[in-house]
Amino acid sequence: MTVTPVNYRKQDASPEAIERDVDYALQIADFYLEKLPQGRRHLFNVNVLELGPGFSLGTAVVLACHGAKVSVADRYLSPYDKDYHDPFLRALAQRLKDERPELDPEPILRLLEAGEFVPEVVLGLHLGIEDLEELSDGCYDVVVSNAVFEHVEDVPRAWEILARITRAGGLGVHQVDFRDHRDFSHPLEYMTLPQDEFHQLFKDVHGECGNRWRPDAMSLVVQEAGFEVVEFDANMQAGEAYLDDITQRLAPEFAQMSRETLRNISGCFVLRRSAGLNTEYPQETDNPQTLAHSRCRYGFVAPWVEGKRVLDLGCGAGLGTRELLASGADDVMGVDKRPEALELAREGDPRGDAAWHSYVQHDLDLVLPFENDSFDVVVALEVLEHVESQYQLCKEIERILKPDGVAFVSVPNKAFEQFWTELAGEANPYHLHVPELEEFVEMLSPFSWVDFHGQLDVVASLVLPLDGREDQATLGALRVQAGTSISDRGTITIVARCFGTRPADVPEHPPVAHAFGNHQDSYGDALAQNRMVFERFREIAREHFERGNRARWHGVGEQLDGNGG
Repeated sequence: MTVTPVNYRKQDASPEAIERDVDYALQIADFYLEKLPQGRRHLFNVNVLELGPGFSLGTAVVLACHGAKVSVADRYLSPYDKDYHDPFLRALAQRLKDERPELDPEPILRLLEAGEFVPEVVLGLHLGIEDLEELSDGCYDVVVSNAVFEHVEDVPRAWEILARITRAGGLGVHQVDFRDHRDFSHPLEYMTLPQDEFHQLFKDVHGECGNRWRPDAMSLVVQEAGFEVVEFDANMQAGEAYLDDITQRLAPEFAQMSRETLRNISGCFVLRRSAGLNTEYPQETDNPQTLAHSRCRYGFVAPWVEGKRVLDLGCGAGLGTRELLASGADDVMGVDKRPEALELAREGDPRGDAAWHSYVQHDLDLVLPFENDSFDVVVALEVLEHVESQYQLCKEIERILKPDGVAFVSVPNKAFEQFWTELAGEANPYHLHVPELEEFVEMLSPFSWVDFHGQLDVVASLVLPLDGREDQATLGALRVQAGTSISDRGTITIVARCFGTRPADVPEHPPVAHAFGNHQDSYGDALAQNRMVFERFREIAREHFERGNRARWHGVGEQLDGNGG
């Protein structure tokens, strides 16, 4: 059988060839979009890598017109050929104008003006898949390919590299042609060759024949590399008569292969890069206590957000962002540097597809990517202790806050943090630095006016000897209240309310409470296993009661006598 290498360098510039190539570029782009969960919305302003783009680079240009920041990688990347690409791009622009008016033709016009593939539109990488290891970790949000992986020699290594450069939560769409490319009418003939003979063939034709990998084996390798297989669409199958014939002629190493394994000869993998468990710090919903702490702090912010544009720094998986939306905010934008957290935030956002652009991946140690005076309310709750440039972040918050806006910034109380460090025998590994009160005050000096509030922690069913009223058993969890003693180890968090302009009158702020609710019993069981922790909470509660701080404990009053629990 003669070998006919696939020719990807389509240089025929005749009108018929140009129209055919335009059709193909749009067809492949539509195919990718169909597989992405949010269609074209999933591409806007995200980093997309196309592997093996072919000569025209037409699909990459179409993806750029959808709003993506596109790179292409190919060991034999074609240069811009004015004799071909000028008429091709003009035809593509006209087709978009006639049939796809929702797409932005600006990327095409920029290429025509430049007469080359400018990186701002399509970044060309003269790299094969094995060379992509030069790229940084997690640099792409979406990676796509069409008829590429069947030509790769070291398939496991290729998927490992691809997993490393795909961000956690990022997606892949990969159409793989599992046929023998020497003769598509006999798609499994190369599986009749002994191993040595096939390896020589593969080398001689530079992999153009295909690598003999089957879909089920590739699926296992994909998962081992760190991807979740969201879908495998087997979009081409061998005929039954051909399977009857080929199963009688398979090479010894494939003799036991089932018909089902052989049947699928082309298919599309839709992949999601696994986030794994090694996130930078735990999710806010890890346990009911942490959940209640977080919801209470956002409840403290809630009265200020109605009809406002709000920024939620360190938004994590979007719990607080959703709370602020539910409180009447006109728009809420979330920022976090963990892509896997933002993926969860987008999935859980009640705005659906419209929320895609409301979450920004950004390192808070860097200058914030927003203009001056951009937000009515800025929220940074339990964020400063996770960043190195704490003073710089506070300055940035003041810069992007409108003059009449308000920011809410909280940090753990140093005294409470030290208390828990003593109990646990080690410091919180996710906190880079918890500032002393004096440091915190200094960090907030860019603001015109600041007041401080304390967040208290009581597990009612464990610490407080209640008077038997059921509502107290479910309410006594958390409270944020102005005037709490910050030096007190019972104060878990310091919440600062920061104004861009000093208000004429000090605004009143209602106290806020949030219970552990139906998670209370499970949390109580966990605490009861550590008697020392239980007794220390009892001691803290007694100290507060003896100092007359009864109102903070939700109606405990005279019933505290040492016999409760």
